[in-house]
Amino acid sequence: MKSKTKAISKNTPATKAKAKEVDLAVGHTASGDAFNHDPVLLSTFKAYQSNLLSMLSHELKTPLTGIINGATALLTHGARNEWSDMILRNAERLQKTVESLLDLAAIEGGFFHAQFRAVNGYRLLENRVRAWKERFLALKLGLTLKGDQPKDVLEIVDPKRLIRALDLVFESIESVTARGTEVVCTYEPHRMEVCFRGNPDRIDSWLENIQKAKTAVAVGLASPASAFGATLQSEAAFLSRTEEGIGSEWVLLHEIARRHEAEIRADLIDVAFHEVRVQIKLLKRTHEDQLLAVLRSRMAPFQESNFFESAIALLVIRPVKQPYPELWVEKVRAELFRASDTVWEFPEQDLAALLLEDCRPSDAKGLLARIETALGFQLRVGGAFSPAETLDSEELFMLARSRMLRQGTLSQDP
Repeated sequence: MKSKTKAISKNTPATKAKAKEVDLAVGHTASGDAFNHDPVLLSTFKAYQSNLLSMLSHELKTPLTGIINGATALLTHGARNEWSDMILRNAERLQKTVESLLDLAAIEGGFFHAQFRAVNGYRLLENRVRAWKERFLALKLGLTLKGDQPKDVLEIVDPKRLIRALDLVFESIESVTARGTEVVCTYEPHRMEVCFRGNPDRIDSWLENIQKAKTAVAVGLASPASAFGATLQSEAAFLSRTEEGIGSEWVLLHEIARRHEAEIRADLIDVAFHEVRVQIKLLKRTHEDQLLAVLRSRMAPFQESNFFESAIALLVIRPVKQPYPELWVEKVRAELFRASDTVWEFPEQDLAALLLEDCRPSDAKGLLARIETALGFQLRVGGAFSPAETLDSEELFMLARSRMLRQGTLSQDP
């Protein structure tokens, strides 16, 4: 049921001419003369919606964590019974719903970012299979990862978002997989697959819901419509649903894929045996594209605020003298202490790029001096800084590289 409340008082200047009751129902798009003629007011209204939901979700998440930890402790110490099992099961279910609401609020509020870095895709999938294996066994399902780990293959992804995507896939398929069967996962460079045999009575509606979510994301999230619009159901549809949850799993999956310039799809590959394949296809990138993708993800928050709490330094480096020492890039990498600082190698150009977060020009100079001392030779350097000089990733890289070729020194403090 929609709840109505006075969102903005009569005395608020933007609504002084005409006070209105504003519907704060999740996914509701405001209408009326006051909103149609004042885009700022409409934007503020949508921010109120998102922030309110995010605040409520956080307030639910904190006590839920305590309940789950307490129930888990009881089970660990032998106090297991149907009541403790029920408490843990339902608390975990509610926690998943809260997490979905937080993600949807972040999407609608424009804060659903991806923080890219180089990740071992095989290891990431392997860890999620291990995390879900016991749960699947309890449901009389097998869960395996087949194939060997490829060498020297890294994916440019947000590991937190990709883990969330894999967990949503496993969460989604566990209720529609035929009991007594095996769920098989495979990894190839830039592609992850999950294959399973569906329950004949449920798999068709599951595939249909996935297609609806994909359409909703393509149409709804590309427009000013609410991110929650894809999950809204009529009362009749809600009461007749076959799955638990708010129906957001595949909406979130498609949004995560969109942020990665990736594709996620589910296909019925064997009609007779109801075999389904879920694929996550990641983008194959050149060395330069990898760096630019990471830069874009780091610089995205700068686009939304005039107040910058941190800065990014991009330093393009190359040894001054030839021939270049062997493994010099690895030696530079060994001198970086912070996990957020990364080195990107461009072997075809005999140069490397250092991406340093929360770094001012003076900090960069000190770091370079320390690295040169450890290496025992001088580096030719070009630097550029964001957001002080630019908010564009390609321009940042071009500035740093051109300064290295022209000057061989850091730019002046911006």
